Amino acid sequence: MHTLTLTQPPSLGSRLAQGALLSPCKSLKLPRAASRPTSPTRFPRLVLPGVRIDLARLAAYERVCGFPTGEDAVPLTYPHVLGFPLAMRIMAGRDFPLPLLGLVHTSIEITRRRRLPATGEYQITVYVDELAPHRRGTEATVVTEVRDGREDRDGVGVRVRDGDGDGVGIAWESRSTYLARHRRNEDAPGGGGERSREEPSRGERPRDEPSRGERPQDEPSRGERPQDEPSRGERPQDEPSRGERPQDEPSRGERPQDEPSRGERPQDEPSRGERPQDEPSRGERSREGRKPLPAVAEWRLAGDVGRRYGAVSGDRNPIHLHPLGARLFGFPRAIAHGMWTVARCLAEHGAPPATLVRAEFRAPVPLPGAVTYAADGQAWGGFELRGGDASGPGGGRVHVRGHVYPLVA
Repeated sequence: MHTLTLTQPPSLGSRLAQGALLSPCKSLKLPRAASRPTSPTRFPRLVLPGVRIDLARLAAYERVCGFPTGEDAVPLTYPHVLGFPLAMRIMAGRDFPLPLLGLVHTSIEITRRRRLPATGEYQITVYVDELAPHRRGTEATVVTEVRDGREDRDGVGVRVRDGDGDGVGIAWESRSTYLARHRRNEDAPGGGGERSREEPSRGERPRDEPSRGERPQDEPSRGERPQDEPSRGERPQDEPSRGERPQDEPSRGERPQDEPSRGERPQDEPSRGERPQDEPSRGERSREGRKPLPAVAEWRLAGDVGRRYGAVSGDRNPIHLHPLGARLFGFPRAIAHGMWTVARCLAEHGAPPATLVRAEFRAPVPLPGAVTYAADGQAWGGFELRGGDASGPGGGRVHVRGHVYPLVA
C-alpha cells in the first residue's frame, strides 16, 4: 500500500459527482469483480497533515447532533467528519470496485484513547483495510486515524506527539464497514440458504440415484429373497426364542446401568438455577436483542435533519436531503444519516475520555418521524434507537444498536 500525502482536503462535491457518474459502470462489473479477490493494498493510504478545526462548523455540528457547545474537546464522533473527504476520494475513485451510489454504511467502531482539543492540530490518515465477501454482496472496511501533530520547522512532514513525547500514537481511530449489495457469494460468511456444492440443482438427479425404471444394485429382483432375510417359519439368528430374555435387557425390577436412580440427577443435566454452558446469560440475551432496552426519551425528528447534518458534515447524499431524491433510490421519504443517529445517541449517552464504541445501523430512520432512545442506564452499556410502537412487546423496530465499553490501557 503506497502512501499519498495531501496538501488540502479533497473537494467533497466533485468526489461525490465522480462517484455517482462511475456507479452505473461499477454496478454492471460488480458481480464479476467480486468473484476475483481484490487486495486493499491497491488503494492508497491518504495522509492529510496540519488539520485545524473550524470552530464555527464544529459548533453547528454540536447543535445538530445534540452535543453541548463550547466544550474544550471535540465530540466523540466529530473526527469522522474530518476524515470523510479522504474516504470519499478513495471510494469514488476508478480503482475502487464498489459503486458509491447504493453503498450502505452498516457499522462503525470508534476507539478514543484521549480527548481531542478543539484548538489542536492533527494528522488524518484514511485507508481501506479489507474488501470481503458478504452474504448480501461485498463489504469494505475503511479505517480513519487521527494523530496529534505539528509541522516540523523545515515544513517537511508532520511530527506526531504521543502525550509523553514524539511518537506515532493514534489518539482516535474508527473502522467503518460499507456494504454493496449484489448477487450473493456462495462462500461468503453467513451465506445460509445457498445450495451446497454436493446438492444437485433443481431437476438434476443425484449421482447415486438410479434413473426411472432402473433397479438399484443392492435391491433384489421381484420374487427373489434377499440373502439376509430368513425363509418363512425360520427364526433369525439374533432373535431370542419364546420366553427367553435378551442378554442386554434387565430383569424385572432391575435398573439399567445408565439410568439414574430416583432423585439422582444425570451428570449432564444442570442443577436448578444453574445455567448450561452454551446458554447465554440474561444480559447476553438482552444484547442480542431478545429483550429491548428500557426507553429513556422520545425524539420527534424534523424533515430537515438530513439537510442540516449534510451541511455541517459535507455528506449531501440525495437520500438524506429531500423525499424526491430518496424516491430515486427506493425510499418513500428522506432518511437520516447513520452517523447522525449514532452521534445523537452518544450525545445523550455520554462517553468517558478513553472509550470504545461499537454501533450497527440496522434500519433507516425516515424523516420526519418519531424515534425512541433506549439505554440500560450504565456508563458502560448499551443503547438503541427504536421506531414504531416502542411500548409494544417487541419494543419497536431497532434502527441503531450500540454499546460503550471501557478502554483498558
